[in-house]
Amino acid sequence: MVGIVIVCHSDILARQVRETALQMCQGSRLVIGVAGGLTDGTFGVSFERIDKALTAAMSGDGVLVLMDLGSAVMTTQMVVETMAAEKRLGGRR
Repeated sequence: MVGIVIVCHSDILARQVRETALQMCQGSRLVIGVAGGLTDGTFGVSFERIDKALTAAMSGDGVLVLMDLGSAVMTTQMVVETMAAEKRLGGRR
């Protein structure tokens, strides 16, 4: 099953979107990770948080990433580009 990661400048918004999505798919094994805000609680995107969320949601089927603004897109692209090939492919070759 494809995992989902929500990358958002707001941690609160990312978590609320996650909770709403989980309500719509109760009973499934869907993994939805969030990477919202900076570690000090302010708005922004964190390379480390995105990396952690992608790793947690990664499955053999891949991960769908939903992003809110341009810097979220750019930072997510940097995370994916720096991941080891094995990690990007979910352990598949």
